[in-house]
Amino acid sequence: AETFIGSIDFKETAQSSVLIRVIKWADDENNLVLLEISSNQIDSQISVNATNPENLDNVAVDIEITGPPESLLDLATDIGQIFCSGQPGDVWEADSGIGSIELVVPSGVNIAVELIAGVGAVEVDFDVDGEVSDKRVIGTIGSGDEGEVTAYVGIGSIS
Repeated sequence: AETFIGSIDFKETAQSSVLIRVIKWADDENNLVLLEISSNQIDSQISVNATNPENLDNVAVDIEITGPPESLLDLATDIGQIFCSGQPGDVWEADSGIGSIELVVPSGVNIAVELIAGVGAVEVDFDVDGEVSDKRVIGTIGSGDEGEVTAYVGIGSIS
């Protein structure tokens, strides 16, 4: 899922289906129709992209996703927050140019992590075997063999 300005939220659900909700925001109702939303599904991979082709001011698109455990995620926003909650699958990727990324995983998780903040901070509530600083956390949590989480933020925080 990708948006230019707005938040992206992923929450794990016990259901095997995926639900995607897209919310457009604008200070002028006429601008809502100018924001473009595209989606595509190939096999079990679903992509959703929000764009602002007219470069309008005071508009945003939020994307809310619920999906099954161990979903593969690739989430990006130029400006906005990313929130992911659940058991990471093979790969969770999150990228925010300006904003924050919050990752909520269950205790006892076994994942490899690469979390990097350009201007901001990285905070992890798990023991990490590897490099840990206030701007970078690269290593493994637990055995690291159940998935990989990468998160990058240009300006903002990762927790």
